[in-house]
Amino acid sequence: MRSCVSCLPALLTSETERKEHRVSVVGFASIPDLRDSSAAGPSSLSPSSVRLEASPQNGGVLDLEPPGSKPSAQTATAMDDLDRRILTVLQKNSRLSFAELAKLVDSSTASCIRRLNKLLSTGVIVADISLVGSRALGRSLTVVVTVELDRERPNFVDNFKRAMRAAREVTQCYMVTGDADFVLIVAVEDLEVFDVFARTKLFADPNVRKFKSMITLDRVKMEPSWLGSRLCLST
Repeated sequence: MRSCVSCLPALLTSETERKEHRVSVVGFASIPDLRDSSAAGPSSLSPSSVRLEASPQNGGVLDLEPPGSKPSAQTATAMDDLDRRILTVLQKNSRLSFAELAKLVDSSTASCIRRLNKLLSTGVIVADISLVGSRALGRSLTVVVTVELDRERPNFVDNFKRAMRAAREVTQCYMVTGDADFVLIVAVEDLEVFDVFARTKLFADPNVRKFKSMITLDRVKMEPSWLGSRLCLST
C-alpha cells in the first residue's frame, strides 16, 4: 500500500491521537524566527489569530491555535534547512508519498519520516487540511472588514471574539494593533447576505464603535508564509 505524508500520524500515533493530526498547516508561532536559524524563542506574529475556517463541516471552524494559547519554549524548536524544505513542500502538497517528498527535498525517506515525526510532536505542523474555494460553496463575494470597538476591557473583547467565531460568514478574524481592533475576512454569497451580516453581527453589537468594509476585486496572492528555505518549487 502506498504510504503518503498525510498518513504519517496513522503510522506514528494511536487511534485516539490520530484524530488530532489528520487534518499540513504550520503553526508559525511555534517556530523560531526563521531569519536567524540560531534563534531559540518563538517568533512574534499578529497579536491574536482568532479563527481560521477550513471547511463547511462542523460549522466550518477549525481552531488550529485556540485563542489565548501561547507556544511554550519547549514547543519552539530550532529548525535546520531540511526541516524548512520539508515544510515548504508540505504547504503546497501534503499528499505526497514519503519517497516523493524525499526526492523533492534531497533527503532519504527514513530521514523525512523522522523529521515529520519531530515536526508533528513539537506542534510545528498543527493540521493537514483541504482548502475549499469559497466560490465552490457559492460564496463569490469576499469582504475585508476593519472593526473598532467602543470599550476594550477583556470581557467586551472576549464577547466579540466569541461572536466572530460563531459567525459562519467570517472565515478569518484577527485582533490587530493600530486604528482598528479587529480585521475580518468575510465570505458571502452576495451583497444582500453581507448586509444581513453587517446588521446582525456588527450594527447590532453595542460595543462596535465603527467598522469599514472593503469589497475585494481580485485575490492577487494567497500562499503559505516563506520559511527561509533555499528550496525552489515551480508553481
